Amino acid sequence: MIGIFWVYRDTVLGRARPLAEGEENIPGLLDSPDAHGDVWEAPTGPSRAFPELRALGYEQVPRGRVWYDTRRQRPIVYLDRVLLAAAHKTRIAAFFEFDPQAA
Repeated sequence: MIGIFWVYRDTVLGRARPLAEGEENIPGLLDSPDAHGDVWEAPTGPSRAFPELRALGYEQVPRGRVWYDTRRQRPIVYLDRVLLAAAHKTRIAAFFEFDPQAA
């Protein structure tokens, strides 16, 4: 799975997509077609689970993106530094259905 995410109150919020829906804008890397701003503003976005998020911009909540390296056959996770704790990494891996040791 690939996609975008936020972590709020120890909950991963975002949109995960199958690899088949990915875009290869950089050779060997599949990326989600989703943009954080678009998903944040969508009726099914993160504020559905936490209404208080409606008062915040998408960049105010720790976030990241999962790409997939087709050459190495593994996910690549880009995330805010505050999400480097093992517990966050485990939650993100579960949300995107990959082994935390694989990324």
